[in-house]
Amino acid sequence: MDDEEAELHLWQKQCPLGKLHNSIVWIGRSAQRRDKFKDKVRQLHPETTSPALVHGYETRWGGDYDELVRALLHREAFEEFVSTAIRHNLHGERDSLPNALKHDELSPEDWAILTDIMQFLQPFRKWQLMLQGYQTQGALYDVLPAMDELMLHMEDRKTAYTALQSDEVTRHMSTSINNAWVLLDKYYNKVNETPVYYSAIALQPEMKLQWFREEWQDRPSWIEGAETAV
Repeated sequence: MDDEEAELHLWQKQCPLGKLHNSIVWIGRSAQRRDKFKDKVRQLHPETTSPALVHGYETRWGGDYDELVRALLHREAFEEFVSTAIRHNLHGERDSLPNALKHDELSPEDWAILTDIMQFLQPFRKWQLMLQGYQTQGALYDVLPAMDELMLHMEDRKTAYTALQSDEVTRHMSTSINNAWVLLDKYYNKVNETPVYYSAIALQPEMKLQWFREEWQDRPSWIEGAETAV
């Protein structure tokens, strides 16, 4: 792991998403805290049907996105609940510990970053659900359109963050997006080894070979490769 990756790994534990995750774990660790938080949500939003927070496990696809959506939905209750807990524990027996809740309190700037992360992850969540068949019948002909949209999405955001590079947050966000882009590009290139993805699009009545000609019009060699493959 090079210095940049090591710095990024440390930042991920201390960044707004890491602080949010720590606070959610703290709330969820006690049944009493969970119930009190849900009571706070219902007090502020009596109409809500989902008062609980979502714990974004690392091993669950879309976990971070779901965690962010629910936390942002209940931001007011979350801020009040955590702030009250910190004030009640001020100078308490656990207040001096490095994992004390006060270290994970989110600032307005942190919430802005969390909103930005959620918006970045939204297309990934959309395609995850589509390809799993939760919203539509996920099919092979959806794979290339999904990859195309996600690659373009990451390229746009990577360019935006690279242009900023004004602080630690934008620098680390740019590195994270670049790492994701490299990984997706690796799998995108493997499509050439499996012509079935090209064939699936060519045989789809609403797409056919015209999809390649329209979507890849600035990449004639890609179009030629797809047409040859089918």
